[in-house]
Amino acid sequence: MIKRILSLFALVVLFTTLSQAQWSYVGGFPSEDVKGNNHALAVDPDGKVWVSDYYNVDSVLKADGTWGKCRNIRVYNADGTPASFSPIKVISGAGFQDTLWNSTKGMNVDENGNIIFTTGWWTKFVKGPWIYRLNYKTGECMGGVDMFSTLNTSPTTPAIDDMGNIYCRSVLPGEPTLIYDKDFNFVGNVLDADPGYARVTVISGDGLTYYDCSYTMPGIMIYTRASEFDPFVLTDSLYGFKTESAVWDPLQDNVLWASSGNIGYSDPGLFNGTYQLTDGNWYKIDIATKTLKDSVEWHFYGDRAQSGAGEKQRSIAFSADGNTCYLGAFGTAGLYPLIEKFTKGVSPTIPVTFQVNLSVQEGLGNFTPGTDVCVVRGSFQTAAGDASDWSGTMFTTTDPDNDKVYTVTANLPTANAGTAYEYKFVIIKGGTDNWESVSNRTFTLTAPSQTLDVAFFNDVAVIGKEISVTFSCNMEFEIVSGRFNPSTDVMTVRGSFNGWSGDDVMAANPTNPNYYELTKNYTVAEGETWNYKYAYNLGAGGTDWEGDPNKTYTFTADDLAANSAFIERTYNNLDLNTVINQPCVVKFQVNVDNAVSSVTGQPFAAIESVVICGAVQPLKWPGGGWPDTDVDKVIFLKDDGTNGDKVAGDKIWTADVTFKQYTGLRIQYKYGANWGLPSNTGANDNESSVGTDHFINLVPSSSAVEVLNQWSVMGDTEITNTGVERLPINPTKYELTQNFPNPFNPTTSIRFSVLETGLVTLKIYNTLGQEIATLVNETKAPGVYNVDFDASNLTSGTYIYKVTAGKFTSSKKMMLVK
Repeated sequence: MIKRILSLFALVVLFTTLSQAQWSYVGGFPSEDVKGNNHALAVDPDGKVWVSDYYNVDSVLKADGTWGKCRNIRVYNADGTPASFSPIKVISGAGFQDTLWNSTKGMNVDENGNIIFTTGWWTKFVKGPWIYRLNYKTGECMGGVDMFSTLNTSPTTPAIDDMGNIYCRSVLPGEPTLIYDKDFNFVGNVLDADPGYARVTVISGDGLTYYDCSYTMPGIMIYTRASEFDPFVLTDSLYGFKTESAVWDPLQDNVLWASSGNIGYSDPGLFNGTYQLTDGNWYKIDIATKTLKDSVEWHFYGDRAQSGAGEKQRSIAFSADGNTCYLGAFGTAGLYPLIEKFTKGVSPTIPVTFQVNLSVQEGLGNFTPGTDVCVVRGSFQTAAGDASDWSGTMFTTTDPDNDKVYTVTANLPTANAGTAYEYKFVIIKGGTDNWESVSNRTFTLTAPSQTLDVAFFNDVAVIGKEISVTFSCNMEFEIVSGRFNPSTDVMTVRGSFNGWSGDDVMAANPTNPNYYELTKNYTVAEGETWNYKYAYNLGAGGTDWEGDPNKTYTFTADDLAANSAFIERTYNNLDLNTVINQPCVVKFQVNVDNAVSSVTGQPFAAIESVVICGAVQPLKWPGGGWPDTDVDKVIFLKDDGTNGDKVAGDKIWTADVTFKQYTGLRIQYKYGANWGLPSNTGANDNESSVGTDHFINLVPSSSAVEVLNQWSVMGDTEITNTGVERLPINPTKYELTQNFPNPFNPTTSIRFSVLETGLVTLKIYNTLGQEIATLVNETKAPGVYNVDFDASNLTSGTYIYKVTAGKFTSSKKMMLVK
């Protein structure tokens, strides 16, 4: 026999681990009022709790017309309500029709989740002991076996290995431990004569290790065999345990929960000679290391010595996730619940420690300890108790050990485990925020705690050298489209290197005025990456920024060797393949039915107005926080059937927005509700979190498209063409031409011309003046348009089509012949 003694270190770990056990008593299950003497307990894969009292608690009508007392098996759903087939008083199915006259002796779950239970010896009815299998979905019997020929007394709780073999022994010593296969055929014995009194049988999943839990022995005796064809041999033990109930941990392999013993009945001893086990406890044992990992204690009433003296630890079972434990005891009648329920206490928060090395920034003069501060900002802040994400100084780092590594810890809700968050470090110097220029850092919240890897600010781990950096931006598309006015607008470059300020003004190149440039000296390191954007000031019209994402430049060894870097590209990276080749009208539509405010997380009381903002002119972004005073930078949508809105009052708000020729194909935008009104829930920016926007992608030939958004469903949305084609012809007058072909069947084309941007409608009527269809109802830029009309669902006859554009109105007849 191998006997292992815990080292002092292991003992310290043992005490530390057990002191952190966090099982909380919930109460009696299904209620505190359901008392009894537990003798069998199991939890099935659906989370239903199966239990049986030792004594007669029910009755059945016998064949002679009299009532007889019997036992039952009660089955409860996880919420405490009875299962549809509970209680079970008669074992029925698979040829069985057995009333539970005998006491249930134990219960377990087989490899398929079905219930295996044993019944005791009852000489009056000459029935028993028996093992039965019940379908955990229906409660019906699936089979069983009479152990009468081999056991002369009551059986214990059975054990089942991964192959479905069933193991069971007698309560009394001197009798064999039996093995049956999954079809209840007798296979053989584990032991021919068990050494002591027992209430439970335990087997390993592979069926090669047997744990004899005789509570009258010094501990749990461990028997092993090399294969299923070899005999079991005593090889080890777990001293100190006087176990009457045990179960394998639902989540961890080779980890056993076992009861310790009962004072005055089966006193627990020293675990492996070093740790005194406490009565009334179930301990979590790591079999491989022989260490105790956790414990849960029976909830005693009043004075433990008196109220707990008669309580014997007969049952233990767990929910599949391991977070709920059910205990049962046999003892003082009517004192304790039939089942005590415990939940594993989980800390309400997960501490996350952020770490940043500021040694390089200090060496560069970008950070002065004691004067400047470094904070962490990100999408985690509100979850950790801050007022808003990506702002503020709640999470300011400190360096108490002066090792240049600054840290701060945020406590996030445990319920958010698995959530991915983004963050960045920000140095606040002289009141100015200096953000990292690298991409957002990320982590996924993981219990029980996290310490994130040390990061160098901006990922710069060495001090670089001073070089000349030139930014050169081709503004030709902005100029030719009229979006940028060289006479009045001011071009700037903004990024992490200058705190995203507008102080670095660019000037037109004297030899090529389409290029705006700026040259300055900066200290950079090889591999250092800058995030930046170009933006131009429109005076009172605000600032036009390049669209997301940030543009980046990574400095190379060649840059440092040349003592210069030249960063050249087109504004928004546009070229002839990435711009629209004509003006395009986009019909923006947003469904605000049941819209929820991103500020409060609650539905709006009412939607009184909707606005759209964005990164591509004529859309604009309001200033930080979307102040009421920036109302001139937003476009209001309609839901009254006018200005391109299709149906009044349908909660789909609409605006037709015309983008100029040479506009980039990717449009970034966002909606807001109830601008400047008390009903805006405290902010005008209330559709989604900061930095989370809508996007559509035009194509170079786009001239009229629609997009339908759902409020707060952000990201990319597909556009649809309106079926109106803008022809490459310059209009000379307002005009409606004759449809072609005419007569037609079933399709024809209608062409019209408009000279000014405005609302255009094209409608079809019958000869009674009744409107049949609306082909166009949206803002159109000057141009010649062709519209296809499909009359497949109409009858033959004469129809009238009419166009209205501003003050221009014209109508013509056409003939449908089928």
